[in-house]
Amino acid sequence: RLMERIRTGPRAEQRQGEERWRPTEFAGVSICHLHHDPATGMRTYYLRMEPGAFYPAHHHNELEQCLVLEGDVRQDGVIMEAGDYSTFAANSDHSRIDTERGC
Repeated sequence: RLMERIRTGPRAEQRQGEERWRPTEFAGVSICHLHHDPATGMRTYYLRMEPGAFYPAHHHNELEQCLVLEGDVRQDGVIMEAGDYSTFAANSDHSRIDTERGC
């Protein structure tokens, strides 16, 4: 049944070059929304940070997954670089996230 829903369900795609980047309220941090499922609340987006930018500590109500495409992401002494992946459980708290080279 799942495969049938995938084959016949609505399709959404994002092609490179069509991104719609928007600045956030945090200096040097911009976002590009890719997908939102109102039924589940799941969201998928790109987050871009200029060199030296940071995203302040915050809380997540839902599961978060992060795949670094380029640059570096730093949190709690851990440095993630291109190809690195992390996940944070629902109802978890993030400390400040920053980048030295941008990401």
